[in-house]
Amino acid sequence: MQRIERTDILLADMFLEKPKPIHIYSGLVVGFLGELSKTLMADGETKKYPDVVTFAFWCRESNLNRLEAWHHNKNCIGRGRVLHICPSNVPTVFAYSFAWGLLSGNSNIVKLPSRLYPQVKIICDAIEKLFKRDCYIALGKQNELIQYDKENTTLTEELSLLADVRIVWGSDKTIAHIRSVPTKPRCVDVMFPDRYSLCIIDTNAPFATGLAQKFYNDTYTMDQNACSSPRLIVWTGNRVKEFKKYFWDSLDILVRAKYTLTQKQVSDKYTKLRVDAIELDELINSISVHGTSIYRVNLSELPENIDSLKADSGYFYEYETNDINSTVSIVNEKYQTLTYYGNGDFKNVLTSFVINNSLTGIDRIVPIGQALSMGVLWDGYDIIRTLSRIVDVK
Repeated sequence: MQRIERTDILLADMFLEKPKPIHIYSGLVVGFLGELSKTLMADGETKKYPDVVTFAFWCRESNLNRLEAWHHNKNCIGRGRVLHICPSNVPTVFAYSFAWGLLSGNSNIVKLPSRLYPQVKIICDAIEKLFKRDCYIALGKQNELIQYDKENTTLTEELSLLADVRIVWGSDKTIAHIRSVPTKPRCVDVMFPDRYSLCIIDTNAPFATGLAQKFYNDTYTMDQNACSSPRLIVWTGNRVKEFKKYFWDSLDILVRAKYTLTQKQVSDKYTKLRVDAIELDELINSISVHGTSIYRVNLSELPENIDSLKADSGYFYEYETNDINSTVSIVNEKYQTLTYYGNGDFKNVLTSFVINNSLTGIDRIVPIGQALSMGVLWDGYDIIRTLSRIVDVK
């Protein structure tokens, strides 16, 4: 990993190597990521961070071989060089983005989060260690993980001109700026802007031990900042009152034992609650506060702009309904992930809910506990197909 401050140093010293596109899921790359998985799992520090464990589990060879079988195309090759501009508030996204770039046969420039989270250091140290092995030196020369200030727009412009693909994670403002930066004529842009996610719980299902822990993993491990972390919970079924009590009491015990807020988070949440109490006054049934770590705003109706109501650090909106179709009017293209809990074919009910209502949003439907599990399908993109090109042979 290198820290870059001057464009001329970057361009002169780091990118003399031309990108060398290779076949998707190449043996070299799958072997490298498999070794990365083993290296991370063997590191005692990894166990402190569930998101690092999840990434390490994802990039094991057996999983990558399964993905390759699903994606198989003998004439797929990388596009060249991918520039990854990764988010500053979710530590492990850069690792998945980097892995996507490798698996799709590309060289990569990965802009790391400006804040060096412990998770970032653990993963980068493991990558650097592997790149020193004789079998991966050539791979190391084709890839760079760097840090620089986001205000260094000159560097972003220079890197954009080197890229055959840009993957950009960020706010709508960031996306708009990056789109305005010139690129090669055939450069492909994959943009991941602000998204909103929700959770639907069918209370006809029995309350499961471990449900609160899974929900905690989806939300509190990223301070609810991940685009896939739910902010709105929709309750349905015949045992809402009873189920909610079990659920929130169980989560409260977990949060008090495991989650620590900064003074700023406490202050920001309280300020937001006061603002909501004023602006959503006519829509609020009740407000429930569990210490400083869980704030719940129970709504009688869902405002159409609920996706613009930013909630984090354990701040949730709730809505109760006998018919999930009553939420159709709020779901727009900003909705990304729907997490769920329910009996039997409930996931099929939710699939029909999205498709039969011709919704423009909701790209993922996953059980509670899998909100942060990233695959090679994300935001409605088949990532490997998007980052690679097919050589048409007749």
